Amino acid sequence: QQRLLPEKPMELDYLDVAGKVIPAHQVGGDFFDYFLTHTRKPSFVVADVSGHNVPAAMTTASLRSVVRAQRDADYTPAVLVQRVNTILFDDLSNTEQFVSMIYLQYVQSRQLIRYTNAGHPPAIVWRASLNEFEACSTDDPLMGIDPLSIYHEKNLVVSKDDVIVLYTDGVTDVANEKGQRYGVDRLREIIRNAANGDATKISETIVGDVQEYAGAVPIKDDVTVLVCKVL
Repeated sequence: QQRLLPEKPMELDYLDVAGKVIPAHQVGGDFFDYFLTHTRKPSFVVADVSGHNVPAAMTTASLRSVVRAQRDADYTPAVLVQRVNTILFDDLSNTEQFVSMIYLQYVQSRQLIRYTNAGHPPAIVWRASLNEFEACSTDDPLMGIDPLSIYHEKNLVVSKDDVIVLYTDGVTDVANEKGQRYGVDRLREIIRNAANGDATKISETIVGDVQEYAGAVPIKDDVTVLVCKVL
């Protein structure tokens, strides 16, 4: 399953990219991916398949293959997510699984991100020049609920030193010894404090803080983070 993750960093002179997955079990349903479309749009995926077992891992592999099979068509995020949902719906229905996913593209010519969110935690954007955060979500349904679900997309202009963080709910749902959840507020504070570093440092700082927060409490869900920093 680790081999399904990108083998090489995305070498771009205008984006710094790094991701990290900490599985809660031997197999799980989280994954991230990034690639260039045939028109060289950097594209990013973070997804979470329900369950923490072999069927979830198998669906994760299928999901990755289906997403990558669409990349040469250069679909917009909404169209790609809609197509993936239609293609995988029967398999998801038969196995009683659902998928949350965010698909995001960076359009360099317009200096913006374009994204679709299928029942997934909103991406967090740290606006360096404004010293504030922005949550990115289209509030669309999980994949696997309806083969005819309609998905939408939004755009957000970004600037140099902005940090875009995609993650799964395994990050914010981690509990400490008192039963308190990690939460979005703590995640944002860690991003703010780490934002001067590169993407690798930011992702490692987030995951390290999550593990420190959990302490001796076993982490029950996969922890996945994908960071993009605008250069």
